[in-house]
Amino acid sequence: MLPSLKPIPAPSPEVAANVAPSSDTSSATPLPALSPSPSARVAAKPNTNTLFDNIPQVAEARDFLQKRWKPPSNLSQNLEYYVFLNTDGTIQRIQPLNTAAVENLDRSNLPMPGDPFVSPVQGEGNPKIRVVFNQDGKVQTFLEK
Repeated sequence: MLPSLKPIPAPSPEVAANVAPSSDTSSATPLPALSPSPSARVAAKPNTNTLFDNIPQVAEARDFLQKRWKPPSNLSQNLEYYVFLNTDGTIQRIQPLNTAAVENLDRSNLPMPGDPFVSPVQGEGNPKIRVVFNQDGKVQTFLEK
């Protein structure tokens, strides 16, 4: 069983008068105007990153492929691939993950193995990126472990 709590007495009128905010603002000192920090003043490029962009190459791959992806009108399902990267940012190999991906590899506009693709990878080994080409024209990329 919980102990019962005793009510706290209300402050006396004298105490309440000393803690109540003053309505007299004639002696108030205005706060200085805030200015953006130098880094906030720099024009930033739009952020297209997602929570899944653990390394910058994930967003770079998505941006690169999104500009080039034009889904065929007869596409019946999304195309999914694993793209294995070399540390220099070139493609090591491409692994189609479904039948439609095998049949439409040439339409995906993925660069060929050995071709430049993204920036060099810093200390991440050889990342594997899952690429999803959606029927609606959207491209998704995810770092796979």
